[in-house]
Amino acid sequence: MEKTYRLNKEKKKKKIKPCNLKKIDGYVFTPKNKIKYPGITVKKFKAVNPELIENLLKKKVKKKLELYLQYLFYLLNETDGEPGATDMVLDDLARYQQMVKNCYQKYLGEQYMMELEKQIEYIKFCAKQREQELYQMRWMEQMNQEWKRSR
Repeated sequence: MEKTYRLNKEKKKKKIKPCNLKKIDGYVFTPKNKIKYPGITVKKFKAVNPELIENLLKKKVKKKLELYLQYLFYLLNETDGEPGATDMVLDDLARYQQMVKNCYQKYLGEQYMMELEKQIEYIKFCAKQREQELYQMRWMEQMNQEWKRSR
């Protein structure tokens, strides 16, 4: 039988009460802190405070969204607009949007989810617009080369 503990603060005394964490609803994650403390190992952490959960997930979603933005800008600016590159990022972004919607919707507020969807739709719109601009620039260059050849 595995013992689990929960820390509670009662009357300025710190007591550790045993409890069953499977019955408590919360968000489970593995901590990224690699500092070792003697006698303490944390493999899983279950956050039960709704504000803490919301803050953790907002940071996680924001970080991942910024990573997608950087990757998208890199592909659009550095790869000279290869046709399949932006489609790959947009598909991955749509997959990420569905994953956030399915996994984190109960922890994040409805208003935040709406804002996130608007941000992702705007990113998709900008990427498609940039891809269209690159296509038009390639087409114009091709037409100029054909015009020069015909002279």
